[in-house]
Amino acid sequence: PRNSMVPVEAELCTRSAGESAAILFAVQNLPREMAINFQLKSRRTIQALITKLSSYADGDWVEVEDGHLLRAITAALRGRGTKCTFKEAGISNCDSMAMALALSREGLNEEIPTHLQVDIPRGYVMKGMKLKTGSQRTFYRAVKAMKPKPQHMKTTIMLDITRHAAWNLSGATPTDGQIWRSIRHQDITRTTRDFLWRCLHQAYKVGEHWRNIPTYEHYANCQVDEPMEHILLECDAPGREVLWNLAQELWEKKGYAWPEMNYGSVFACGLVDETAHLIWKFRCTT
Repeated sequence: PRNSMVPVEAELCTRSAGESAAILFAVQNLPREMAINFQLKSRRTIQALITKLSSYADGDWVEVEDGHLLRAITAALRGRGTKCTFKEAGISNCDSMAMALALSREGLNEEIPTHLQVDIPRGYVMKGMKLKTGSQRTFYRAVKAMKPKPQHMKTTIMLDITRHAAWNLSGATPTDGQIWRSIRHQDITRTTRDFLWRCLHQAYKVGEHWRNIPTYEHYANCQVDEPMEHILLECDAPGREVLWNLAQELWEKKGYAWPEMNYGSVFACGLVDETAHLIWKFRCTT
């Protein structure tokens, strides 16, 4: 069929990654004797497969976003005996792009049995990094990529809480990578970024941390454990309620309804990051 749908990993929910997945699916499933003309909106994908292919391959795709997909595409293209061309889509292709977007939205509500295969046949792509092209940073990243990432239960719980809050606010379910990138946005001050990072890792020594330490188990304000969620949203300490009311007043001046705030909203809604951090700073000085 001319139009097909294929599900991808949650971490690949970006335009360039989606295009890369579509290229790989087409190359793997169309007859080998058929010439293919790809028309893409992402110039980055075209550059990665043509002008920057050699340098990316020399660096073993370590510093390339969606590198495993681009590596698989390279191997699949080398396994074909026909011509494949890449072109940046222009205004004349708006109808085709609209059809593709509608198809992707349709796929969100369907169970699609087909899955993307990223296995690379032996001999089609060289593995490893050229020593003359690497640096200490790229070598370090290559070694880190070989080791499985440790899973921290507390961090995983916080990411899920944030994801659920984002879905309630906007209907979108961001990936772990998107959440981490969002708290490092350039519009967020450096001290607030550090605060958000520590909260997502539950690195602050609050709440149950002091429960079993003699002479430190007494509560400062409320007669309950005081985890970060309590400090930001429930505590009776001076300043907290005033700051949230000011944030709500400022938001409603733009003509929008103030959402119901919960702990996940602090990390899912970038506009309240500074308010939450200011509440924490007030708490540290009282």
